[in-house]
Amino acid sequence: MDELILTNSSSKQTDLHIKSFHLFALLLSIGHPVTPLDLSAFSHDASPQFVEFMCSVANSPIEMTSDGLVTVSCDVFVALKRFLNNSRRNVKIV
Repeated sequence: MDELILTNSSSKQTDLHIKSFHLFALLLSIGHPVTPLDLSAFSHDASPQFVEFMCSVANSPIEMTSDGLVTVSCDVFVALKRFLNNSRRNVKIV
């Protein structure tokens, strides 16, 4: 029987993925783009520098705008828009 063995690299990637979605959830609860400092204030274990780093990680659900605010990544925005447009509630996002 084959066994899945996680290397340190994939374990670190999984940890970063989980942390990025934690920051994403916090951002959604805030309801608008915020500075890394403001987002880190809502997280007990993320410094502003870590928030900035998470914005640069591949496939992160958050990204940094040109004016230094943390926002939902374009890919996640498109996916959420598609999801809502396909929902049973007939919600249309333009």
